[in-house]
Amino acid sequence: MFAKLEQSERKEKLYFPIHKKNSNLETKDLVVVAIMLCLAIVFDLFTSYLLPTLPLGGSISLKYIPLIFVALLYRPSLSLLCNLAFSLLCILYTKSAFIVNAWSYILDYFIPINCIILLAFTKKITNIKSFSSIFYIIFVPSLIMWISQTLGGVLVWNVLFPTAMWPGLNTVAYSATYNFINVFIMSFPVLLLLFQPINLVISKIAN
Repeated sequence: MFAKLEQSERKEKLYFPIHKKNSNLETKDLVVVAIMLCLAIVFDLFTSYLLPTLPLGGSISLKYIPLIFVALLYRPSLSLLCNLAFSLLCILYTKSAFIVNAWSYILDYFIPINCIILLAFTKKITNIKSFSSIFYIIFVPSLIMWISQTLGGVLVWNVLFPTAMWPGLNTVAYSATYNFINVFIMSFPVLLLLFQPINLVISKIAN
């Protein structure tokens, strides 16, 4: 009985966001966050340089999965620190053609990466193994990413490369369609499929 209770408490600690303002961070927590940050960079490099990408940028965004787990496991401040670090580090290795000015960085990288912190403010999810919970966890940041990157396409990319637009589509329609393919067709299904396997690996790291 006590073994089952202890196992249940461990699962709750793993699968629920930690919002205790007065809880002290342990060295282990910082190590886990550092590992998640490294995984995000590795996933980003892998998908950006070793997998096919769209002509004007865009690939399967596996980099967000470690950041999502940090948001679910720890307090919002720690999630924000991890996201800010990643959004700054990605400048060092992202191809210069994909960051052409400050707005392209803010709309295509900074906002999509840091919007994941919103998951750290959500209420406890009763069963993270259920498809509906996983769908919610992936869909919310994906929607914000799509809106932000669509704005980036309208304000930056379609201005710099007007001839790249598909015939018959105006600026907004082209940017919305292009980024919908990137976010919801290329990345969203893959993130849903890989969430639980990666969850098991990260669970072992966090414990």
